[in-house]
Amino acid sequence: MNNEMQIFVERANSLIESKIILTDKTISGMLKFIASNQVFLTKISESLEEISYAKEFARSKTTITRADGSLQEKLKTPPTESRLFTFVVCLLTEFDTGKRDLIEFLRRYYASDDSNAAYSEFSAQFLKPFKHIGEKILSTAVTDEAYDKIAPDAETYFNPERVYITRAVMEQMLELIDIIVEKNESEIFFSQQEKSDAREMTTAMKFALMSKNPKLIKVIWIGFYHTIERLKSTYLYLKKLGAILTENNLI
Repeated sequence: MNNEMQIFVERANSLIESKIILTDKTISGMLKFIASNQVFLTKISESLEEISYAKEFARSKTTITRADGSLQEKLKTPPTESRLFTFVVCLLTEFDTGKRDLIEFLRRYYASDDSNAAYSEFSAQFLKPFKHIGEKILSTAVTDEAYDKIAPDAETYFNPERVYITRAVMEQMLELIDIIVEKNESEIFFSQQEKSDAREMTTAMKFALMSKNPKLIKVIWIGFYHTIERLKSTYLYLKKLGAILTENNLI
């Protein structure tokens, strides 16, 4: 577990398990961490572009009829994970700044004379999902960061020195590609998606050849061949192209 994940989990657990008398400290601790984390701030900003907190809160309010016939206000959780995460952050901010009183909030929406019991209900409905979503957001960020670190290796893999291909051989291969393109347009496919795949792989093969990058040519050829091989009108040209690639040590 990386350091930021560990801090978030610890503060989320403290928030979930807190007693009313300690919530000022646990809420403040969580909000300070949120404010220092760019990944969370970006997610919250994107969510607030979708819907404002004021509208989200208004939409979340509902009224139920209790067994004794009296009415009880309740809150529904927002419909998506990103909106729920943002909702909780904004709600905690209101508690922290005093804009909304936590005790009054619990009495209004959880109808319990025991504030700690009401807080436990609030925690189960909002804080535990909030923790789970926060962990997912941070995990995704860690994965993205890992990809960023290996990206240079990927670029190096696909950027060796270009091989020499004579002009005559290149023209011969590109001519075969153009014939395959033309034949594909009149070919009968099982579906529009299959036709689109054939067109896309043919274009990819053409550009791979023009790159003169042997690794890229070899990789694209595999996908190109298995996409085109069943087509009767182009099979002969596909075999000719494969023979030229083999003769020139390109596959």
